[in-house]
Amino acid sequence: LELILLDSVGLEGGMEKDWRKRRYGHEYQEEHAGFAAGKAHWDWLSDVLYSEEQPVMRVVAAHRPVLSLVKRFRRQVEDEVADRLRFRLLQASRRSPVFFLSGHDHAMQHLKEIDRDLHYFGNGVGGMGRHYFAPRTARGRKHKTREDLALSSARSCFRWGSAVTNGFSVHEVGPESLTTHFVDATTLRVLYSAKVSYDRRAL
Repeated sequence: LELILLDSVGLEGGMEKDWRKRRYGHEYQEEHAGFAAGKAHWDWLSDVLYSEEQPVMRVVAAHRPVLSLVKRFRRQVEDEVADRLRFRLLQASRRSPVFFLSGHDHAMQHLKEIDRDLHYFGNGVGGMGRHYFAPRTARGRKHKTREDLALSSARSCFRWGSAVTNGFSVHEVGPESLTTHFVDATTLRVLYSAKVSYDRRAL
C-alpha cells in the first residue's frame, strides 16, 4: 500500500505565476507555494505515480478534490489543477487501483471513474456550514461554462453523497481491500460504505 500526500496549494503554484489569480494568493510564500516549488511538486508526483513499482493500491490525499458535485465558487486555476491531477491519476490507475481522499467541499461524496479502478472520496463536513450539491443544468443549453463542464464530469462518476449532516469517515485497511465508511457525527450511524479491492497481482 503506497500513501502519497499532496499540497493542493503547492500544485497550484506550478500552474499559475500570477498571485492575484489564486485564492488567498497574497498570503502565500514564494518558497513554498511559488512556481518553482509547484513545478518541483508536479515533477515529484509524476515520478512517484509513473514509477515501475506496482503497489497493491495507491492512496493519494490532498485538501482539494479532483471531482466534486458540490456547487461552490472555484478559481480557474483550481479547475486546471484538478484536470491535470485527474489525468495523472487515470494513468496511474492502469497499473494499480487509486484511492483519492480530499476535503475542502463541505459534503460527503464517493465518485468512481467509469471503467477504471479510480475512486474519489470527499469528506469536508467536520463542523462548518455545509455545501450543497449542484442541480442539473438545463437541457439544450448551448454555451456551457467551465463550472458546468466540471460538474457534468463529476455527475457521470457520482456514486453517493450527502450534505444534510456533519460527519466523518473511517478507513479500514484489510488484507485484501480498503473500506471507507461515512459516519453521521450525531448518531454515529454508518450512512454509506464502499470497499475497494487491492490489485491481486501485487499481493
